[in-house]
Amino acid sequence: RRFIEMPIKPTPPPIVIKQEYSSQNYSSKHSSSMFATRQTQDYSTTNYTSTNLSSDKKSMKKYGTRLDSTGSPSRSRNTTRELIAGSDDSMRPPKFTRKLENLTINDGERLELSVKVDGDPEPQITWTKSGKVLTSSEVVDLKYKNGTATLTINEVFPEDEGEYRCKAVNSVGEETTSCRLTVKPMPNAAGGKKSGGDKPPKIVDHLTSAFVKDGESVVLSCRIIGAKRFDVVWLHNNKEIKPSKDFQYTNEANIYKLTIAEIFPEDSGTYTCEAFNDAGESFSSCTLNVL
Repeated sequence: RRFIEMPIKPTPPPIVIKQEYSSQNYSSKHSSSMFATRQTQDYSTTNYTSTNLSSDKKSMKKYGTRLDSTGSPSRSRNTTRELIAGSDDSMRPPKFTRKLENLTINDGERLELSVKVDGDPEPQITWTKSGKVLTSSEVVDLKYKNGTATLTINEVFPEDEGEYRCKAVNSVGEETTSCRLTVKPMPNAAGGKKSGGDKPPKIVDHLTSAFVKDGESVVLSCRIIGAKRFDVVWLHNNKEIKPSKDFQYTNEANIYKLTIAEIFPEDSGTYTCEAFNDAGESFSSCTLNVL
């Protein structure tokens, strides 16, 4: 009790007075600071608004006039004319440096027609036979690489005879070269004629390629003339088709037919009709695609 009544240190000043003083001071400072901050913000907002409006006016003045103006440097017709590419001296029309020449080969031999063409841009090549456009197939092989275009037939038949044309086209021009192909008959065919035997058969109405639906019945036919006696066989992908209820051989009035009762996807491929006798032979081929 004595220790409590006789403190060592003096009593601190009243806390309430200090709190009131501090509170007033802080409130005053806070109020002035808030006022200054609001003024600064208001001023900044006003300044930003005026600056932004000024910038917009400048922008409108700067770009609005140019876009509406017909004489604007960025959209003028004169400038557009200047951007049009002029003629390039390096561009040149196609020109055959090696052309086709008339050719005579024996029946059954390999045929290769080749040309060389120059041009810029690189020309596109088209082959035709007697006016009909040729495309790559199992019979005709067309290639074009490094300015050299070739047409190849591994085994030539009499029906391959005719006029062959090669046409080169690019954006600058075009050029055509052509030749006449003559197929000499086989020696045994000539011998048959000399001995007074029958003539070789000749297919005049050829097979036609087609797209067929799975499960359909398909009939292939061709017309054969020129010989009194000859044999006919049908081939699928160079393999002989044996007559059966699924693959029937028929003929009437020089029209020879192969009837496929029901076609399946595995029946897709190349079909060939071959007519032959001692004097010679003739072929016709087509492609069936089963969908």
